[in-house]
Formats: sequence, C-alpha cells, structure tokens
Amino acid sequence: MTRKERCALLCALVDADDRDDTRALARLGWVFFDLLCRTQQAQSDAADMLEELRNVALAVVAGSGSQASVGRVREVLAMHDWLRHPAPAPPRLLAQRS
Repeated sequence: MTRKERCALLCALVDADDRDDTRALARLGWVFFDLLCRTQQAQSDAADMLEELRNVALAVVAGSGSQASVGRVREVLAMHDWLRHPAPAPPRLLAQRS
C-alpha cells in the first residue's frame, strides 16, 4: 500500500467518524486489520529469511569459505530468487557461405 493510499484510508476513517457512520467505520476497521495482518506476515517472513541467511553465513565462516560452504549460500539465494540472472549471451552470427 502506498503512502498516498494509506493517507486516503486515514482520511476516510476520520470522515466516517465525523459522520458517525458505523458501517463505514466497521468496514475500515477490517481494512486496517487486514493491513496489519499482512504487515505482520511480511515481517515474519523477512525475519525467517534473515535467520536462514545468518545460518548460511555462519556455515561459510565455519567452513573457512570452502566451496562446499559457499555452495550452500548460492542454493539459498537461488531458492529465494535473489541471484542476479546472467545477461543473455550476444547472438552469434552464422558465417555465410558464398
């Protein structure tokens, strides 16, 4: 949700309160509740990913940067689609026969 959308939602909440519109207040309450739930889930997902990366980094340090320990880092990054995709190779020109 963008800042502009959040501001519009808050304005609608204040407006509904000023009008004593209980239905609009209830509807907006559910919108805020949904927003809170999604935000908490995103925070939990981010914390889980950071913990996973921390564990992988500790394994790399413990393995003194061996190929095996660094390989696990690549696996985790690839699993979350955090690796940059290599640029496509330039097209090869076929030699023309005369």
